Amino acid sequence: MSTDTRKPWPAEDAVTLAVEATLRAQDAQDVTARYGRTQGIDVEARLPSGLKFICESKGEPPLYRTFGAKKGQKKDKGTQNLDRSIGFRDGLALLVERMTDPQAVYAFGLPLTDEFRGLLQRRLPSPIRRVLGLHVLLVTESNMVCHLAPDLQYPADWTELPALDLAQLTVAGAWR
Repeated sequence: MSTDTRKPWPAEDAVTLAVEATLRAQDAQDVTARYGRTQGIDVEARLPSGLKFICESKGEPPLYRTFGAKKGQKKDKGTQNLDRSIGFRDGLALLVERMTDPQAVYAFGLPLTDEFRGLLQRRLPSPIRRVLGLHVLLVTESNMVCHLAPDLQYPADWTELPALDLAQLTVAGAWR
């Protein structure tokens, strides 16, 4: 019997797992990943270039209520959208609060879904990503991690995003 409690794609744990696996496959060192409700940075590592890597992951919220008087009841679409939006903003805020090392690479990991693409475009415009030097890692249903560099505009065709290549991760951002 498996004791793995991580949730499948597009849940946050699936995003974290895909990023962790990609880092390990590309020879990152000291890779640490946190799952579930564990406090702290979701994924930390030392890249082959020697740079520190920090990633906050977010994913789809649970479809069913996990607390309150209606525990176990399926959420309506509006509640699901609100939970996703709040989770996105919370993840972004956590990441910005952790941006204290000017020599680190910062990334926001998300599932590649229509809903998260919309949130990215509405809540994290390209000029803000550029100023923050924030890399966006988008995880497909097949667990491929795609990379959107801080200096790139959002693509017209999201299927053409390149796979993450750790050699392409650089320190960026006007705040440094």
